[in-house]
Amino acid sequence: MLIRFIVSNFLSFDAEQEFKMIAGNLKTHKDHVYHLPKLNVLKAACK
Repeated sequence: MLIRFIVSNFLSFDAEQEFKMIAGNLKTHKDHVYHLPKLNVLKAACK
């Protein structure tokens, strides 16, 4: 499972970019989160 990915200076990525699936403070759509013992992770992400 991919939880966090950071890339910089690769192909078209000049500045550092970060993709993370760590859930923030959710007030809605609580069913979109996996509750692990030490971490809450989003089930899916798209943009």
